[in-house]
Amino acid sequence: MKNMWGTTSESLDPQAGTLVCSAPDRCSNIRAENITINVPSGKPPVYACVNVDEDLLDFTCVKPAGDRDTSQG
Repeated sequence: MKNMWGTTSESLDPQAGTLVCSAPDRCSNIRAENITINVPSGKPPVYACVNVDEDLLDFTCVKPAGDRDTSQG
């Protein structure tokens, strides 16, 4: 993903996005660059990420609420 911007709806505020891969070894080189998504509340946007290399993303990820750890299989 590259050069994306916009505003989310209030229904998931402050979540701005979700990026999920089925397993860490299945998704490689997934990148996000120049991403600016605002949330209606003005709070810092939250991105839920699972099984992706967060070093390649232009935003900070959090573990989704209620998600279980699948890093060990």
